[in-house]
Amino acid sequence: MWDTDRMVFVFNLLKYKLLLIVFAVLTFMSSFAQTPENVVERTPQQEADKLTDVMTRTLNLTEQQVPLVYGINLKYALLRRDTHDRSQALQNRQKKYQELQTVLTPHQYEILLMHHQQSRQPAAKQATIHLASPQPQR
Repeated sequence: MWDTDRMVFVFNLLKYKLLLIVFAVLTFMSSFAQTPENVVERTPQQEADKLTDVMTRTLNLTEQQVPLVYGINLKYALLRRDTHDRSQALQNRQKKYQELQTVLTPHQYEILLMHHQQSRQPAAKQATIHLASPQPQR
């Protein structure tokens, strides 16, 4: 029937075919990864505008706060574009939050920090927090 050498040869052949299939699948899947062409590059002004819009809705900013928050967001969006050092980026973020704290009310600042913490957590943990938070009654 089958001799041992032939069985080893067939086994190795199947093993290499399997590795080839796995490699092909991984290569195919990586082609769907986000490429630089798919990433929308925003200018610092667009970033500041978008972030200010989100903050206006989330924090209920007053008309007086909106231009101040936009200025802070624009300042640090420009700095982020030019900063390549991680420690400097973290320092800039701390300075930004300190500046925002002078413009926001204590309640608004607390909400901002809460949103920041939630955005830094994995998606599964965020879902748990969202489900656990009280829902407004209608």
